[in-house]
Amino acid sequence: MEKVSLYLHLLGVGMLLSLLFVSPFAEKALRKSSPADAVTIHRFINQLGVLSPFAVALLLFTGVGNIIVFHVSLKTAQWLQAKLLFYFVLLLIGAVNGPFLKRRLELYRARAEKQTPELDARIAAFNTREAFFLIWQWILVLLIIALSVFR
Repeated sequence: MEKVSLYLHLLGVGMLLSLLFVSPFAEKALRKSSPADAVTIHRFINQLGVLSPFAVALLLFTGVGNIIVFHVSLKTAQWLQAKLLFYFVLLLIGAVNGPFLKRRLELYRARAEKQTPELDARIAAFNTREAFFLIWQWILVLLIIALSVFR
């Protein structure tokens, strides 16, 4: 049971890291593309985002399972407390970012129909916000990995 829980947890980590690894490349392609292609690329990014709740749920359930299986106390393991805090901040960033991505897709669709300077400015603001979120997601994931490895 210990190995299954640990392997599933590693699978969740791999899913999350894969999504975070692809995101900057997809964002770069999105920004360099034509308005019509941008809608298609943004749909691809949204489809990737659909996978993230599965990775998050898998990490959450197997993480709790590993805490139980390996008899780790939350009271004495400060590294685990910090790891959980970073994990929930990461979840909060993802939850806040979701509606922004939906609005950004609507802006890209509107720009594909008619390109205006106002739409370009709003899209640029959303792109800056997305870059900010991606940077913080990577920082938090690297902190979580560091806490897991160097406890």
